Amino acid sequence: MIKDLKRGLDPDFLFIEPFEFVITNEIRTAISMGLRDVTYEIGPFIALVDAPTFGYSWQDRKPTILNHVVGADVVAISRIDLVEQEHLKRIRDMLMDYVNKDRLLDMSFTLRQGMNDVIGMVS
Repeated sequence: MIKDLKRGLDPDFLFIEPFEFVITNEIRTAISMGLRDVTYEIGPFIALVDAPTFGYSWQDRKPTILNHVVGADVVAISRIDLVEQEHLKRIRDMLMDYVNKDRLLDMSFTLRQGMNDVIGMVS
């Protein structure tokens, strides 16, 4: 599909949002395989972690979250404006075993925090 989009529309950017059981490292491999036939640049892989629902998700769906964050270039903890700082610290502490702390971003559209960092990574 990426090859067809590149050949037909040639977009400047293509953002792919994986869902549920997709494994980031598998996506990276599949997208790289397309380079055999078409030339395109592969940008950073950004995994979003939802701060308000993290506790529930981590408890019930930890393997799914790990499928997304392990292998991601950046992990953005989103909607941080909806949680207390103590809760945000717990999320960061839980993720530290799986991601590079320098690639862990706090993000909030409401607070205008982290958005420029993410945009800067893809431009």
